[in-house]
Amino acid sequence: MSIEFDYISEEYTHLINKFDCGNEDVNDFLRDHALELHDCKYCITKLFFKDDSLVGFISTRLGEVSVNRTHIDRLGLIDRVPRTAFYSRSFPIVHIQFLGVDLNYKRLGIARDAISEVQKLAYNIVNDFGCNFVYLESYLTEEAMSLYTSLGFKEIDRDESINTAKMLFSIV
Repeated sequence: MSIEFDYISEEYTHLINKFDCGNEDVNDFLRDHALELHDCKYCITKLFFKDDSLVGFISTRLGEVSVNRTHIDRLGLIDRVPRTAFYSRSFPIVHIQFLGVDLNYKRLGIARDAISEVQKLAYNIVNDFGCNFVYLESYLTEEAMSLYTSLGFKEIDRDESINTAKMLFSIV
């Protein structure tokens, strides 16, 4: 499947309004917030297309995440982060803020390809800007958790009340 991407813009509003990934929170983000946040550089949203159809999107930004030292030890990442207490409270990340694939195009590798591109980007920026992890919060569905685990993400925390898991992928 040949997928092309472009940055979100007003010209795609008609396609964005038809997009449905099956999760209203994700759909609402794309329809109501992604363009504004992209325009002010809060996060960057890339749209994925097959032919003339919007098949998915990913929104990313740089940030930091606090990770309990116990999780770092449990995940075997202790040698990959600073030991000095001042620098070991939070870690620089590439944050996958939102990811959605249209219901008509699921299970075709679109999400996997999008995440792989973010991982490659993170590897490229680590030497210029410093970054330890790619971070995301996944809904606790078998499909999502299986995908992220297969791509090397490790669960560091879970919040059953909002049905999400915090996950890290180490790039150092």
